[in-house]
Amino acid sequence: MGSRALHGHQGGVLAVCPVFVDGRQLLACGGDRTVRIWDPATGEQIVVLESRQGEVLAVCPVTVDGRRLLASGGGDGTVRIWDLATGEQVRVLHGHQGTVRAVCPVTADGQDLLASGSADRTIRIWNPATAQVWALMRVERALRSCAQIGLRGLAVGGEG
Repeated sequence: MGSRALHGHQGGVLAVCPVFVDGRQLLACGGDRTVRIWDPATGEQIVVLESRQGEVLAVCPVTVDGRRLLASGGGDGTVRIWDLATGEQVRVLHGHQGTVRAVCPVTADGQDLLASGSADRTIRIWNPATAQVWALMRVERALRSCAQIGLRGLAVGGEG
C-alpha cells in the first residue's frame, strides 16, 4: 500500500473518516474550521466545507432519510450535518455546552441515529433527520471518541 500526502489544511488534521459520494469512496478530514473531502486515489481535493463551528474535531458518515451525509463536531458545541454532493450544510444540532470531540453513526430500534460526545461530559443520541435528541447520557469525563459496538452498545473514550 502506497502513501500520499494531501495538502490543504492550514493547521493540523484533527479528524478523518471514509465517506461515499456518487459511488466513490472518498476521505473527509477536519481541522482548521474546514472539512475537506479528498479522493485518496488521485489526491484531488473535491470540496471544502467552510464551518463556523471553530476547529473541526470530529467527522463521521451519517445516513439521513436514506442519504449518505457527513456529521462534524467542533469547538462551538454544535454538530453539523453536511450534504457532500452539494457542499451544503443541511442541519445544525444544538444542545452540548462544551466542545464536541466525538461523533459516530449508531442504529437503534431500526433507526439511523447519530451519537455525539462532548467536553460537557454528555453523550447525545440524535435523530439527524429531525435534529431532536433521542437519548441523553451523562458520563464522568469529557469525551474524545465513540463507536457503536454490536446492535445495542456504544463504546466511548474520555480524558484522564
